Amino acid sequence: MIQYRPPPPPPKGSLSKLEYELTTTGKERREYEAWKKEQVQIDAERLQRQKDEMGRWKREWDQHKPLDR
Repeated sequence: MIQYRPPPPPPKGSLSKLEYELTTTGKERREYEAWKKEQVQIDAERLQRQKDEMGRWKREWDQHKPLDR
């Protein structure tokens, strides 16, 4: 079972990627990147579980969603 792990602290304010990299330590940046990668994988797996073997949404109320996800 996948356990929820809270994200590391988000970038401060609305900093650009360069500003964020300059204001965070290497450890913070690695933790955030690892967390983000894990979340993207979890979301992709969740979306895959919602589709049938033909790539269509399983639930009737999801049929209006785009198929390219």
